[in-house]
Amino acid sequence: MQLRSLAADDVTSTLVIGGSKIDVTIEGGKLHHLDKVTEYFTSLNLPMPAQMAVIISCVELFGGIFLALGLLSRLTALVLTVNLIAAYITGDREALFSIFSDPDKFYAAAPYTFLIASLIILIFGPGKLCLDTLLERWFASPATSNTATPTRNG
Repeated sequence: MQLRSLAADDVTSTLVIGGSKIDVTIEGGKLHHLDKVTEYFTSLNLPMPAQMAVIISCVELFGGIFLALGLLSRLTALVLTVNLIAAYITGDREALFSIFSDPDKFYAAAPYTFLIASLIILIFGPGKLCLDTLLERWFASPATSNTATPTRNG
């Protein structure tokens, strides 16, 4: 993936995994250029390219925002993982098939970084600093948070 300057419609977040920082750019640019995305999807012979462009663009934008906030993390990571595997199959098939013969081509493909980030969150969860954890603590019933053991009278 080539480095590029961030456009005004991009959102940047940082994932901290094991003390290492990974900068992830979540693009909102597809929603601003639906005509180009539709044209690209048409060239891939995808069904209903205009509708798919809107759906995929929204999934990637809002899914990226949800992951950055840690909201519905595992569900969002699952949806994004499926989306990015489909991106490999439809748009970067050559890179996908070269995973063993030329791994550098696989790693350099556009979906790779986002796929790995989604898989990490899907497998390991969002961590303690996320909205999921805050909501869980907020809505946990007092009965489930009380871990005191009963005493015997006798």
